[in-house]
Amino acid sequence: MTIGTSTEHGGGNYPFLSRQGEKETESVRGNADYRSNGYFMKADWHGDSATRSDMVVNLVSSERGTPGPLFTTANQGRARQSDDQLQIAGSLRHGEGGKLQLTLAGNFQNAYERYIDAGERVPVDNYYRTVVWNLSPQARFAFSGPLSLLAGAEIGSA
Repeated sequence: MTIGTSTEHGGGNYPFLSRQGEKETESVRGNADYRSNGYFMKADWHGDSATRSDMVVNLVSSERGTPGPLFTTANQGRARQSDDQLQIAGSLRHGEGGKLQLTLAGNFQNAYERYIDAGERVPVDNYYRTVVWNLSPQARFAFSGPLSLLAGAEIGSA
């Protein structure tokens, strides 16, 4: 089993030169910061010599500024965006190396995004969620030699 985590962040407030008419001004880009945290786990299981299973879980959560278009150095936007995503995938295989192999694979994903800009004349608070899952059973029968028959299906929802 492998377990891990990651963290990434940055200020994003970098200097730049702005020209407005004949006047050139050095300013700092604001609201360009970000932070992201990730967590993951991967596990493999081997039953007898013909049965195997694996699973991966991944969770990422991030929050960032979205400075928007630069009209003037005083107006750089104050919008914020957050994203969260959970993904789980796994499979179970039986009969590996034999004439009949059975596999069941599945995937689940739950993603959420929120965008808030309270600085506008009309405040904005948008969000969306996406939930996706699927299952894929499969059977493979190996005839003698290089010939085999493969049958499967996929069912899912998004």
